[in-house]
Amino acid sequence: PNFLLVAAVWALGETVRRRWPRAGLFLVGLAVAILPVTAHNWFASGHLVPVSSNGGITAYHGNGPGAVGVYTHPYGFSFDLSGQREEATRHARARSGLQLDAVEADSWWGRQALKTRMEQPLNSVGLFAWRAALTLGNRELGLDYPPALDPNPWRATVRLPGGNEILLVPWALLLGLAAAAVTLDGFRGSGGGALWWAIVACAATPVLFYVSSRYRLPTAALLTIPAGAGLAGLIGADLLPAWRRWGALVVGMLVITLSLAVPSGDLFRLQTAESLSNRAHAYLLAGMLGPAEEDARQAVELSPKSVRLWMNLGAVMLAGQRVAEAETAYRTAHEIDPTSAE
Repeated sequence: PNFLLVAAVWALGETVRRRWPRAGLFLVGLAVAILPVTAHNWFASGHLVPVSSNGGITAYHGNGPGAVGVYTHPYGFSFDLSGQREEATRHARARSGLQLDAVEADSWWGRQALKTRMEQPLNSVGLFAWRAALTLGNRELGLDYPPALDPNPWRATVRLPGGNEILLVPWALLLGLAAAAVTLDGFRGSGGGALWWAIVACAATPVLFYVSSRYRLPTAALLTIPAGAGLAGLIGADLLPAWRRWGALVVGMLVITLSLAVPSGDLFRLQTAESLSNRAHAYLLAGMLGPAEEDARQAVELSPKSVRLWMNLGAVMLAGQRVAEAETAYRTAHEIDPTSAE
């Protein structure tokens, strides 16, 4: 769905330039791709839903109470993604007092997200600025599962001791090379207006909703074009004056430094802790108490102020009939937040 903003930007660009045949052909092609899905959604729901109807709850995940720039779990929701639509609909009905269907409930969540932001204007300005910084930052922030926890040996990363890793092509490098390309040849010479407007449109998703590697991926794919142009310009020794290449190199290094300097370590540790706790719960359901305890304990070490993480550790201890340790975990959770219903 976020690519629809790219389509709108491109169609607007062709229209502004009065290239009517190109704009018409583009819109026809877009309709051919989308209308079958839109028609299916109409017959299934009775609502005009171009692609999907989870934009409202997604906006609430990133803009509701307690938003911190990344995915923020709403109070009272479970972590079962397969039942998210039904759960969101049920909660929307209970809170609004209305008999909403799934599409109407999603719209209701979107209005609640907008209402929360409108009620806190200064906080909202800071939140959007922080998300813009996180979008430019080098650190990869997962959605439900940080990339660093993936054990796949074929992942294109350099693995370091302690579970850390470095991507072979880090985000900061893409940004730095793209900035070098703009310095050397401007926006036109580094991909053109259509490409850069598409980059801006794709980057709008994490800024408006919340930052995650998955939401940033389309922007990364498009950035490979100006990054490639920047690399070609920097190594083309015979094509450009040395002072221009040095200037572009300095700009690129400055952008890389700024990307690396975005202070997102606390968010990364919190996300990693929550993911470890989720995995501990999965191990618990599978009866694998050893790995469950290992992940649950590591989770509370990374984020010792989280009620849910201590609750999960208590559940693991209780499953192993280690009642005293379970009681300690539950009492710790209670001390952190005595108002927690759990």
